[in-house]
Amino acid sequence: MSDEYPIPKRRPWWHWALATAGIAVFLVSLIWGPWWIEGHHLRDDRGELISSAGIIITGFRTTLIAIVAGVFTGLGLRYTHKSHQQTERLFEHTRAKDREQVRLTREGQVTDRYVEAIKLLASDRLHERLGGIYSLERIMRDSERDHRTIVEVLSAFIRTKLSEDSRTKKRRKKGEERPYKYPLADELLIAPRDDLRGLSEEIRAALSVLNRRDDERRRAVPMDLQGAELTHRDLEGIDWRWANLRQANLTRASLKFACLEGADLSNARLQRADMTWAQLNRANLNWADLQGADLEACDLEGAKLQVTLLTDAKLSLARGLTAEQVGKASIYYSTELPDELEADPQIQARRETCEGWKVRKAEAEAKILRLCGYEPSSSGEDPAST
Repeated sequence: MSDEYPIPKRRPWWHWALATAGIAVFLVSLIWGPWWIEGHHLRDDRGELISSAGIIITGFRTTLIAIVAGVFTGLGLRYTHKSHQQTERLFEHTRAKDREQVRLTREGQVTDRYVEAIKLLASDRLHERLGGIYSLERIMRDSERDHRTIVEVLSAFIRTKLSEDSRTKKRRKKGEERPYKYPLADELLIAPRDDLRGLSEEIRAALSVLNRRDDERRRAVPMDLQGAELTHRDLEGIDWRWANLRQANLTRASLKFACLEGADLSNARLQRADMTWAQLNRANLNWADLQGADLEACDLEGAKLQVTLLTDAKLSLARGLTAEQVGKASIYYSTELPDELEADPQIQARRETCEGWKVRKAEAEAKILRLCGYEPSSSGEDPAST
């Protein structure tokens, strides 16, 4: 109680004693002061009161009263000022408690809304899951402190749904598992292209919510789709700016006209991905696998291509590509580059170096197979089936 309404301190006894003494001094000075101070002006040479003695006494007492009144007025103003300050402190204390209460109430409401939205995400009904996604968007707009948490929740939701869809697609009956086939990369490159699978409504809704943020917030807190399973997906025109797609599987996916500006695709799998007219400026493609990828007319200005695997990749019409970028990638005779880069001595030297690595790698793999009892045939027959 004392914290909310401070109790005024009781005045010490000597305050009252001093006030009593002051009143006594004032009365004595008022009565006898004129005679003590102006006594030699009140009498003549014979010791009798002069005619103007009354005026002098009255003037002295008036002056004394005026001085005392001024002192009391100053003390009153000071007391009023202190009382006003105390009242202001009390009001500020009350306002601070009110603000804190409002904040706690608001946080409680946000927490309740957040819990309800998470429950909706786990629903078996599509419209309830969509409602949960858009509820999280509203919370993200209302509460800046929950921005990062909601981005992480929606990102995890997308990754989980993509993984569930992939498991459903790949589920086979017992006894239908295929043996390991060597070389796996070559088989993938010649595999037929099936119809592309689109994204579900809930995944598209979550992506839309994350993409409706302004560019500054998207760069500060990017959507986290690391390791996402996006194989053979129709991702045409989707905005992935600044997204974390490290180690994502985008094999044979269609990324036509997609915006991947500043996206992190390091160590991603992009074999045979269709990336024509995609925006890859400032994207991180370090150590990514782009075997057989179609990169015609895409924008690669400022993209990072450190040890990027470009076997059979098509980049002849790529924009913004420089010799410095290509000189850091893994390029081969099968890599199609723009004409101005094909004739560059630095690129030719890099090709020769990568081809040498390729030959030595093939020899090492063949040696390992022979040590394991397999003899790889020139026709590409599966050694595991012999």
